[in-house]
Amino acid sequence: MIKWFSNLGIGVRIIIGFFIIVAISCTIGVVGILNLKTVQDSYALDYKSSTDALECVEGISSHFQQIRLNTYGFAMFLGSEEIWWSKLSRHFLPLYKVDPESSFP
Repeated sequence: MIKWFSNLGIGVRIIIGFFIIVAISCTIGVVGILNLKTVQDSYALDYKSSTDALECVEGISSHFQQIRLNTYGFAMFLGSEEIWWSKLSRHFLPLYKVDPESSFP
């Protein structure tokens, strides 16, 4: 087997070696591209799970802020009602156009 290869000219041997290197490179490239799909699916799953967790954290934060506002309103109501309305109306008048003389919705 080596005898026929050694009988070839140097140019032909270089071309055969080049084609062997190209075949090995193509094989490595195809295997790499096929494995990128697995990596992409893994990242997609991680992204989905992290965004689901962030959605839950945002809901918790929103509820905490609502409880905080309700507690603040209750504490202010225990004091003077005028002070409560003046503080609370700064936040709600631009949004709901609440009349301070009416009962709070």
